[in-house]
Amino acid sequence: MIKGKILVIDLETTAFTPQKGVIVEIGISLLDVLNNNIEIIFDEIVHHSKINENAWIFQNTDLTPEMVYSAKRSISEIITELQPLFDKYQVTAYNQQFDFSFLRYAGATFPYVGLDPMKVATPVLRLLGRRNSYKWPKVQECLDYWDMNLVEPHRAGEDSFLEAKVCLKLFELGKFDIS
Repeated sequence: MIKGKILVIDLETTAFTPQKGVIVEIGISLLDVLNNNIEIIFDEIVHHSKINENAWIFQNTDLTPEMVYSAKRSISEIITELQPLFDKYQVTAYNQQFDFSFLRYAGATFPYVGLDPMKVATPVLRLLGRRNSYKWPKVQECLDYWDMNLVEPHRAGEDSFLEAKVCLKLFELGKFDIS
């Protein structure tokens, strides 16, 4: 595992579980905390021949079903390309349970899983939810809390970059360990 660097993964999907939907876009940013550098290293729409065209992602972003139908590679082809990166770097995702469940369902494995920035940010932001307990903050709430003046577009590459900025901020605060 490469020290001081972590892959931040973001997915766009057609449902909340891999049993009911599919991955339609994958974005990955590489966060290097030694140089405070963030770079989008992967951003690709996933080909499917049949999808729920009424899914939230198509109603609320500029991603279209036509883009998915015309994409060049399937999820299995993409996972084959990405697995060596997953084997080499520590990985994370904002709300890991969601993203990693889809990727594992597609055949990916993650030998080096880092902290979940959503869970780490919860006691930092201390946003009250129901029953007077702290709620898991959304990415946008983190960006707003730290006055980053950025808007999450709900597109995988750009979102992975913004989530990496959240990870870097948490790292700078001494809350996010990157081995």
